[in-house]
Amino acid sequence: RQIIRLFLTEGFFMSVAGAVGGILLGLAFVIPLSYTGIALGEDFEMGSINFSVLYPQATVDIVIKVFIFSIAVSTFISYLAIRRSAKIKPIEALRR
Repeated sequence: RQIIRLFLTEGFFMSVAGAVGGILLGLAFVIPLSYTGIALGEDFEMGSINFSVLYPQATVDIVIKVFIFSIAVSTFISYLAIRRSAKIKPIEALRR
């Protein structure tokens, strides 16, 4: 039980590190593109809207939601892997 908690804590902190890194990398792309825009071509249509340049935006609200969602998903996936690994005998795990 302590081992499961230890690995779950490790998975949580790794997911926090990954979320922070992903958000920083994403912001490094979004902030410059919010000024220059992404050229889509002259005749890019979406329904009745016709536009040629897309300007992405990153709000604090979106960043917080992405941060929480990525940590929740990563921690849940870590838990599933830990739970499956806990069912294997230690000797059998070392053989694999």
